[in-house]
Amino acid sequence: MTTSFAPHFSEVSTLLPANATYTSYSLNRNATALQDGKYGQGAYARLWATVSFNQSVPFTTTVSPTPVASSELIYPPALYTACPNSADTCIDCYKLPEDFVWGVASSAFQIEGGLTEDGRGPGAFDTIGAVGYVGRAPNEADSEVANMAYYLYKQDIARLAAIGVPYFGFSMSWTRIVPFGTVGSPINQAGLDHYEDVIKTCLEYGVKPIVTLTHFDPPLGLQYNSTDFPDAFLYYAKQVMTRFGDRVSEWATLNEPNGVFRNDFPAVPNILMAHAKVYHWYKEELGGTGAITIKFANNLGTPLDDTNPDDVRAALRYQDFVLGTFANSIFLGEQYPEEVTSTGVNLTLLTDEELAYINGTADVWSFDPYTTGFVTSPEGGIDACASNKSHPLWPTCVVNSNVQSDGWLNGQGSFEYAYIAPQYVRQQLGYVWNVFKPKGTPASPNHAFSEPHH
Repeated sequence: MTTSFAPHFSEVSTLLPANATYTSYSLNRNATALQDGKYGQGAYARLWATVSFNQSVPFTTTVSPTPVASSELIYPPALYTACPNSADTCIDCYKLPEDFVWGVASSAFQIEGGLTEDGRGPGAFDTIGAVGYVGRAPNEADSEVANMAYYLYKQDIARLAAIGVPYFGFSMSWTRIVPFGTVGSPINQAGLDHYEDVIKTCLEYGVKPIVTLTHFDPPLGLQYNSTDFPDAFLYYAKQVMTRFGDRVSEWATLNEPNGVFRNDFPAVPNILMAHAKVYHWYKEELGGTGAITIKFANNLGTPLDDTNPDDVRAALRYQDFVLGTFANSIFLGEQYPEEVTSTGVNLTLLTDEELAYINGTADVWSFDPYTTGFVTSPEGGIDACASNKSHPLWPTCVVNSNVQSDGWLNGQGSFEYAYIAPQYVRQQLGYVWNVFKPKGTPASPNHAFSEPHH
């Protein structure tokens, strides 16, 4: 028997705008001069006028699932463990509990391909690899092809099930559902049909879907710092959650917004309000019982020298900028961190009403703890930097390095900035536990960098 996490669509369809238009688009790049209405095919072609790609999709038909021979399955290599095989060891191997939830995750832009197929509108990330787009990085990948998961998802899900993966986390492409991205603009039926079948396929194979509403890919013309962002996000979220809420037990509103705002501080309240509006609508209007969260990024800042008060302050300041700016209001009902607001950034304080509305709008803590860095104060000190907007380290005003005080790297390099450093996972969790006190965790007087309780 399948547990329902929200009413069936037939019971709550009246929650959607009565005047919403459901349509389909087909990209004809030669139709930019066509004047057939604000949201016609000509307007749709003009959406794509600044973005083109150097590759085209190799096929445009959904591939049917095929049986998976066990000989085809290639499992990932075993991870290193310090736990010996002997049963009489005194080493604690940190066994995971039986109810531990694990699975695999993806994101729409990174795996789907078919960016211009089936009426999808351009998203903010589509400019990566786009031919001729101003600001394009010359060596970035062209995701018009990617992994072609938009057409291969049945095969992918069949293989996840075959190796025993119980959960599949994926994001939906906002502009597959709302190509123009704005409140009142048409809904793309093909996008709804696609994700309907993705979820159906997951459940047919016994794989539980976890959905992220947007993973770095809002509509191209809608910036995070736009005051239109919260209502536009809610407009899109309603279409998705109303239809799929009965079958999805966990939702993430935005993926790593603290990693994409790039010190664009006017974007912060818009992101917080967008998340909070979706949370309140899901719980109070839709009547959803699933878990809602917002996923953060965090490369934990640890003091280069934990006996040096300046390094400890620098590490905590770094975390205030990275996590506290968003998590203070959501998890603690508190204002932005003082280390942030006292630096003179363009960030208007949240009102008491806004804090009350945002507070408690996450049922679980969710973050991607990629790696750690060693943080120290800059030459001349934090305060001198914080008062000088022309300082190259402003506004964070800390030095963050992958090199430890003994000169060794903090782990094995994987790419660019990330170093695989599993020894700091416990410190990541300890910081979150002690500072943000996620639901179910008691307040702790311990130091912010201590390990979590057992």
